[in-house]
Amino acid sequence: MIVEPANSSSVSLACLWKIAIKYALGRRDMPVSSGDALASFREAGYSLLDIEPEHAIAFGSLLPVNQVPFDRLLLAQARTEPSHLVTADAVVGQYGDWVIRV
Repeated sequence: MIVEPANSSSVSLACLWKIAIKYALGRRDMPVSSGDALASFREAGYSLLDIEPEHAIAFGSLLPVNQVPFDRLLLAQARTEPSHLVTADAVVGQYGDWVIRV
């Protein structure tokens, strides 16, 4: 789906924020800095999705299935845009057919 020319792919600024936090904490599951991640996203041709007021409002209307703020923000963005959120997270995958679990 990501490489299909008819589809556009974007990365939320919330992803860069989460990467920056994990990298700064020295987490083993985040071996790349947010700057390096941004360079890779741009090289891959992904657009960047800003965090807008409508996303914050949608955040509050989500069912509390997932308590991770970054995940909920990504869900709110996908629902608001509208777009699909692609994730490997089983909990996030419970939010509906606009979430694609891989």
